[in-house]
Amino acid sequence: MKPPPSVLLLCADMASAVHFSCYGGPAGLTPAVDALAAGGVRFVNGYCACPPCIPARASMMCGQYAHTHGKSAHLKMPLAPQPPLLPELLAANGYRTGIVGKTHWWPPDASLGCRDTFLTIDNHLSPELGHRDAYLRFLRDQGLFSYDPATWMADREKIEARNLPFGCTKVNWTGDTACRLLEEYARGADPFFLFCSFVEPHGGSKDALRNAPRDLRSQVEAVPLPPIVEDSGEHKPAPHRRAVRELWDRPAHEKDAYRRDVFNDIALVDRNIGKILQKVDSLGLRDDLLVLFTTDHGDLMFDHGCIEKTILFERSIRVPFIARGPGVPVGESRRQFASHVDLLPTVLDYAGVPEQREWNIEGRSLLPVVRDGGAQGREYLYCESEQSHHLRPLVQSCQSKAVRHGDLKYIHTLVDGHQRYEELYDLAADPEELDNLVPSGHCCGELDHLRGELLRWLTATEISRLHPVDENHYQVPRIAREYL
Repeated sequence: MKPPPSVLLLCADMASAVHFSCYGGPAGLTPAVDALAAGGVRFVNGYCACPPCIPARASMMCGQYAHTHGKSAHLKMPLAPQPPLLPELLAANGYRTGIVGKTHWWPPDASLGCRDTFLTIDNHLSPELGHRDAYLRFLRDQGLFSYDPATWMADREKIEARNLPFGCTKVNWTGDTACRLLEEYARGADPFFLFCSFVEPHGGSKDALRNAPRDLRSQVEAVPLPPIVEDSGEHKPAPHRRAVRELWDRPAHEKDAYRRDVFNDIALVDRNIGKILQKVDSLGLRDDLLVLFTTDHGDLMFDHGCIEKTILFERSIRVPFIARGPGVPVGESRRQFASHVDLLPTVLDYAGVPEQREWNIEGRSLLPVVRDGGAQGREYLYCESEQSHHLRPLVQSCQSKAVRHGDLKYIHTLVDGHQRYEELYDLAADPEELDNLVPSGHCCGELDHLRGELLRWLTATEISRLHPVDENHYQVPRIAREYL
């Protein structure tokens, strides 16, 4: 009997689908990801379930929405009780499991059930892992840096990419470590699951190309920056309009520098993805390996006057979603919706692991749609965000829920528990989400329908909730109590 296929999950940090060439990004920026898409299936409508890093990655690993698993924001607390995680479920079914890079889990050294762990965090020095940080151990072994918890704040710049030999930067360490694990797995008989999770781009590493080979630096720096999507903010939630003026306003040269750093890091991630895929081919693993590529969420990069994530515009929540492997068609695209909650059931389906009801998986396997473009996918796509950490001190809390049906996307935002805002966009006519249709009243029927669907989803998923949100970490804002 043929063993089940191995799985390689590649993930970049904070990069939108449209920042990759095969999704309409700058031409020539991401040849390795483009080649992966050309050799498999590319989902045009791939979405994260909740854009901050921590909830996004939790949903990827357990197949549940953020309000179900309890991590709806950037909270550094463990999931308790923790639902079964993808590596754990595969390990229980004979897989050897490994992770290289960033988990953004809590506690920070959690293995997610992986046997082989090489963990790091952030694209700067962080005390969360300390001596347990595998990348810091690598730098110590190379004689380049010695971590001292007493001086870590002053030492942060010493491990910036611009201050290290190019081959020893974190992005290259991640790719090289993944290649070494693949070599080890190729010598064994068991199927494997390897999660290669790049820290980059996550806002870009300043001067990441300073010590790069000249040909690479010239090639990347020649890529033109796409234009910024300018937005007047009319008919958008008031906290967003105010944040654009007070929190995120930057001079044009600072915006361009930030965006250039991000695209440089995307190119470096792509270079390492290419290195990993070449290693797959040289080891003879390709014929029995499912390769998946995504990002945890997007980066607005000053589109709509905003930066990073948490606001539910497309550039924040739409992510690349690519699959290549045995039985996967070559060079095809899919318009059906794909969500991060679908990642776990898709891998389990591909690996032949039967899903158990008690796992409370809310996603669905994408395998039928991957194999057959005519297969029926999900009718609705859902996303949510708890935005307060990006909008403080303007508001105490700002929560948004979104649903997409066809080309229509509805967003409901509640600020401080009582200020209600609604947005409705026709993504076919208005892909940049500049024209909120709610005030015009022209789409009343569609608006009522999507309001009802959002309420249905929130009510239906309550049955899967494993535990109430920890009251010590999430409290109803004082201003909202009089409205409840």
